[in-house]
Amino acid sequence: MKSKQWKGVVLLAMGVAGLSLDGFSYTQSTAVLSQASVTLTVRQMGTIAVPLWASVAALLLGGLLLWTGRQR
Repeated sequence: MKSKQWKGVVLLAMGVAGLSLDGFSYTQSTAVLSQASVTLTVRQMGTIAVPLWASVAALLLGGLLLWTGRQR
């Protein structure tokens, strides 16, 4: 497989993941206070929403790269 086709496959997978999931959530830990052997940390949860247009664009671009990568 050519590199153009691999990029197309990756974009297709990202587009399918974006359409099937509403978004991605993550947790960020921050050390607030650290004295001697005691450490106080704060965990913040966040969510990243994936827009519908970005998922559709990734699918279309991935399909286009896969199709043009096959031609000589």
